[in-house]
Amino acid sequence: MYPKSNKGWGAIVHPLKNDFLPKERIQTLWTLLGAVGFVLLIACVNVANLVLAKGMTRQKEVAIRTSLGASRKDIFAQVLTENLLLALVGGLLGVGVGAVSLRWLIASMPRGTLPSEADLSLNVPILLFTFAASTLAGLLFGCAPAYFATRVDPADALKEGGRSGTGAGRHRLRKVLVIGEFALALALLDRRRACHSQLLESHQG
Repeated sequence: MYPKSNKGWGAIVHPLKNDFLPKERIQTLWTLLGAVGFVLLIACVNVANLVLAKGMTRQKEVAIRTSLGASRKDIFAQVLTENLLLALVGGLLGVGVGAVSLRWLIASMPRGTLPSEADLSLNVPILLFTFAASTLAGLLFGCAPAYFATRVDPADALKEGGRSGTGAGRHRLRKVLVIGEFALALALLDRRRACHSQLLESHQG
């Protein structure tokens, strides 16, 4: 069953997917994935800021709904649902743009760039990940606008030119979001510069 001629021999099994690309290119792809995460975070912060600004113009609407008997829970659920739907629609559009971009990228690649075993397509795990990321982004960045919508004072909001007591809180949060956007953008720019330097060094080497 095990002859002596096989003594000292062994086998090491590696996943085939690890042999498609060299380690340097895999590291570059992981860096690009991190950059995409930064861009997604910046976009979410930007949309949250816009939703907060939009909420300033909807104070009278919220005040009227509250006066008609809507509870804070109802207002919170309405605004959060709107933001969640916005995130899901954005994710759906992203999938469409990604599918078109992937086809264009594959068509523009020279022959032999990728191995024949490589299957570049939008499969079920990618779609599930996109759905989960869109849902999580909608929930995380939709809670703040929904919370501030429940803090509207109907008496102040219905007055001509009145301001709700949450206006200062909204402005502070919007300033924090803008600062966060700039910080993320600068971090992404710094990372891009570092990756560019690494690529130049690898080509020179």
